[in-house]
Amino acid sequence: MIRHPQRILRISARGLVAALLLLSAGTPWLLRASAAPQERTKAFGFLGQGTVSFEATSTSVVPTGTLDVTTRVRVGKPVDYLQARLQLYRPTGRLIYQRTLTPSLPASRTVSFRWQRELADLDIAPGVYPIVVTIDSERGDETAERVVRRPLYVYSPENGRTLATVIVRVETPLRADPQGRFAVDPGVDTVARDEVSSIASAVLRDSKLRFSLAIPPMVLQEWKRISQGYETAGPSGVGRVPPTAEVPREYAETLSVLDRALKSGRLELLGQQYSDPDLAALARADLLKDIRPQYDMGFSATFRALETTPSAGTATAGWFVPATAVPAMVDKGVEYAVVSPASTRADGGRAVSGASMVRGHDLIALVTDPAASKGLLSEEATAVVDPVYERQTGDDHRRPLVLGAEIGPGQSATGSDVIRAARTISRLPFAKLVLAKTAAAEVSGPRIGLTSRAPSDSAPSGYWKDVETARSWARSLSGSLGEGAAQTDIATSDTLIAQSSCWRGPDNKWSLADKGLSFAAQGERVADDILSKVSVRVENVTLSGVKGDVPVSIRNDSDHELEVVLQATGQNLRVPGKKRRRIRLKPSDNLVMLPVDLRTSLQGDLHVRVIASPRELAERTVTVRASYLDRLAIVAGVVVVLFVLLIFIVRRVRAAEASDSARAGVERERYTGTTDQPVGDDEVEQVPKHD
Repeated sequence: MIRHPQRILRISARGLVAALLLLSAGTPWLLRASAAPQERTKAFGFLGQGTVSFEATSTSVVPTGTLDVTTRVRVGKPVDYLQARLQLYRPTGRLIYQRTLTPSLPASRTVSFRWQRELADLDIAPGVYPIVVTIDSERGDETAERVVRRPLYVYSPENGRTLATVIVRVETPLRADPQGRFAVDPGVDTVARDEVSSIASAVLRDSKLRFSLAIPPMVLQEWKRISQGYETAGPSGVGRVPPTAEVPREYAETLSVLDRALKSGRLELLGQQYSDPDLAALARADLLKDIRPQYDMGFSATFRALETTPSAGTATAGWFVPATAVPAMVDKGVEYAVVSPASTRADGGRAVSGASMVRGHDLIALVTDPAASKGLLSEEATAVVDPVYERQTGDDHRRPLVLGAEIGPGQSATGSDVIRAARTISRLPFAKLVLAKTAAAEVSGPRIGLTSRAPSDSAPSGYWKDVETARSWARSLSGSLGEGAAQTDIATSDTLIAQSSCWRGPDNKWSLADKGLSFAAQGERVADDILSKVSVRVENVTLSGVKGDVPVSIRNDSDHELEVVLQATGQNLRVPGKKRRRIRLKPSDNLVMLPVDLRTSLQGDLHVRVIASPRELAERTVTVRASYLDRLAIVAGVVVVLFVLLIFIVRRVRAAEASDSARAGVERERYTGTTDQPVGDDEVEQVPKHD
């Protein structure tokens, strides 16, 4: 037998573990002033199967608080001796408190150990103080010892409670094909649905939990369609599953639980883009102009699925927002975006986790904390408590701590992981679990910048070019047929789905790229089936004069009225009025008269284009001439005018010359007394002689 509590026990080769101190998903050693939460570990071997529970009401305390720890040991078989020793060390490693408990062995196989100690006289300052619990036991010749270390967090109440927000992105591909049918029954793999359901249910059960969910609206839309009944496609043909079947009812229940959790005010649904594209990939493909339709369709799909309006926040794929995407996001009402530090630029490097205004824009960046986010994946509670404690005791204690996780098929985190971590944070007396929108209201520090240097993309060669082509056809259909039309919605949604980040898969190898391209091709076909039926017919024409109208016939063989742009340009002729005019094409032939003016040209070329921006639907170039007689009349008129002008000029020249000659004669007579006129004999004056 063990004679003294300080005796160092020898562990025989046959000895088994005496006690196993494991922390449950609840929080084992929490700062709690209320009753301690019960925690049970899994079975362990100690001369038979047994369990251990570890309870703590004060493993997080203020410097003048009380240490209060209880350990319960239940063994499978009776033991001869059992003792437990608790030691408390300073952060420097110096022992400041120790106590050993050796209870009388009860008739039952459960033994409780409890340590209580006031800390006021121990000169405790904020910091992490290691707690070491050692359990020794003996039965016959078999002895065992187990040492478990846990931290005691001493925090400063003057810093208040640090805000922490847990943001969860749901990443899962669509299950249906472009026709809306399922090759694999949606009841087979339900990871994403089950994870979302577990989080929503946890929020309803625990009033202290808070989560902000980012679910692609296209996924919510698919879940809604499944709940209303769906079709399967297989070798035996197309099958119909009614809404009363088990799988549709399960999806309906998930949407119902999600709706109730949202209405509780403890779960936030972020406003996501319809297909959750990677903005870095869109920037490289010059497709950031699709941010606006992505958000428009995303808001609409979310409302149809849940009859709720998402919040003004967003969490994009990869937690990355390029600076060039911000104007479009702000234009669609996004007030805050969750980003990783790699997406930011700040003085001295990358931004610190928290809420900061983006430089030059009315957008708040919620910057995630990598260490805390990684802690969400760990079963060790310290992995998530340590970052929260460091924030509360540091200089940035007023900045919220942002934790981000991704769940879904193949993702590293699960719903259980984030629930366990959130429950741990919610029970910390120095932290407060809040929604993302609450954290976004706590803006502090200088403005930060967002980088435009996008991460590398491993999409197959030509993928984004095909998607861009499909999107251009969808935009043309939307502009000509109008938003809200069934064909427009199909083309728009399918081509936007092709942009989804889900096709790259959890391994980022684009293993589902072919399915993404099938949506792009389907959207392009829908648009092409309508727009390709527009043609233009115009013939060479001879005008009766220099001005006239050229008839242009535009044929619309589709069943829809289309609004297009008719663009007319000329070479050696002028097209009066607007070069681009918007016209509405009814099914069948549509005649448009284009005015032209050849001016002084004998002929010119007229180029006619029918455009549904950004695509050109049809074009034709024709020659326009003026009639021959009209040309002769013009030439003759010009000749007559020139001849009359010539005669007029000649007469004026001659008159001017005659006038000049007469003036010259008068001048000579004035100065010489002679004249050019002959003088008669009778007109000669005799001058008398003088001697």
